[in-house]
Amino acid sequence: MIRESKLFELQYVGCAWIGQPHPLDEKTVREIAAVFNRAGEVLAKNNLKFFYHTHGYEFGPYQNGTLFDLLAALTNSKYVLFQMDVYWVVNAEQDPVKLLNRYGNRFVLMHVKDMKQGTPHNFLGESDVENNVALGQGIITWSDVIRAAKDVGVKWYFLEDESSRSLTQIPQSLRFMETLKL
Repeated sequence: MIRESKLFELQYVGCAWIGQPHPLDEKTVREIAAVFNRAGEVLAKNNLKFFYHTHGYEFGPYQNGTLFDLLAALTNSKYVLFQMDVYWVVNAEQDPVKLLNRYGNRFVLMHVKDMKQGTPHNFLGESDVENNVALGQGIITWSDVIRAAKDVGVKWYFLEDESSRSLTQIPQSLRFMETLKL
């Protein structure tokens, strides 16, 4: 993976899914944190940065916070960064702005996709792709999210639309992004 990442001049190498039974539990988070710390350390020695992409199931309740809080606490900020998928954060009934402000520069990448009004919420990382709508047509307040992301130093934004309407919605989303006054 390191050789291929360098071949393609990548800067970030990540994990997009924790392949464990869901809902996620404390034991799994502790195991995954150890794996992430080791991967991040090895990648850093090769001038690569490790990130983990959120999918909603990390936000199940844990003590006075969430399992994501536990994951962030157990991982070394020097070696483990995060990619926020705003859709999944909102699907897990979390506030992306508060999350960005709390974890600051650990979020370096962001998936932007909007959520249709009435989409069921859960901690399983599961949602019908037809719940993806063009940015600005869903329930997410993008001006606040993007402003907070810029403030904490998010480096790259990835527009994502997995719906059957993506060919129509992606241009709409791009036009919406151009209208944001930040």
